[in-house]
Amino acid sequence: MINNLRNSLTSIYNMCDTNSNVRTRAVELQVQETFLRFQATLLKGYTEFLLPVLESKDKNFCNAENLFDIDKFIASREEIQRPFYKKLLSTQMFNCFIISRSFISDSDETLEFFDGCIERLEDGVPLLHETDSNRGVTVVVQTEKMSQGLKPSALYSYPVFVLDRELFYTDVPEERGGQERSVISLRTKVEKQKMVKRARAAKIRSNTISWSKCLLQHVYCVWYLYLPSLITILEPGEEQRAQLNTALQIIKTLRTDRKTNLEEVCYRILISLSGFYDHPKVAMNTFTHMQEIKMNISAVTYGHYHRAVLFNENVNGVESNSVTHWKILRLYIMTCIAFKRYRRQA
Repeated sequence: MINNLRNSLTSIYNMCDTNSNVRTRAVELQVQETFLRFQATLLKGYTEFLLPVLESKDKNFCNAENLFDIDKFIASREEIQRPFYKKLLSTQMFNCFIISRSFISDSDETLEFFDGCIERLEDGVPLLHETDSNRGVTVVVQTEKMSQGLKPSALYSYPVFVLDRELFYTDVPEERGGQERSVISLRTKVEKQKMVKRARAAKIRSNTISWSKCLLQHVYCVWYLYLPSLITILEPGEEQRAQLNTALQIIKTLRTDRKTNLEEVCYRILISLSGFYDHPKVAMNTFTHMQEIKMNISAVTYGHYHRAVLFNENVNGVESNSVTHWKILRLYIMTCIAFKRYRRQA
């Protein structure tokens, strides 16, 4: 790997031409491509060794040793590379990487992009493409209110830009989970690309069954996208839990009877809602089903699952070992008291 990296950088260096800005941007993109390919090759297959959390843990549990099977990952590498990987996996950078990969963070979509690069390593296609974002161009979009009363042909320039806080509307009621529901109801960029590719493939085949299944998937996806709004109008507790179980049963039925898998965003919505409304068992069952059908679980969904399970007090493992046993003991005591009461009355 190191030799490939050195050879690639040497080749790029020989092609450098500082007199051309276009050429410079192309070289910068090639350098980024080279290092990205090196890092993807270095951690290829790491997702197979992630350890999902199956019960509630304390804060000390959040480290790479508990979230990643380090020994098996090192054993999967070539023997000559194992000393290097031992040092790599013991660094704080790798520990932060695993924690960010296992829990919700601002870099979820970046990590999902990195996982996609690992999948495309064998395809022989470029991992990066030159877009407007690579050119460092800042685009400012004027809203309708900003352009009111301004002449279309006039040029306005300001030496400084100061925000008037009095113009901001800050009286917004805080709603529990409002931000989370808006996030989980959106597809990521990678999911959008997969959806479009799947729809085109089904239509190109000119197969009525394939196109019908594709349309059926989209119809069910729309229902799951509106599931957060449906849950809010139900009574807290049993009604919400029953609706979440129904959503999970729909996923399993489609898989069993129609041999159809829904998009990952549907699973993510169900997992997030289950954790938000204190029904982590449904989240665990959903995640287990995703593993059974061997679905490639993205970093975004993986993070939502851990948030639903790790920071919830009603996780299945904790409830079965403590709360459930206390409920059984209480039931025995209340039964004995009831028998003694009726015996005295008789």
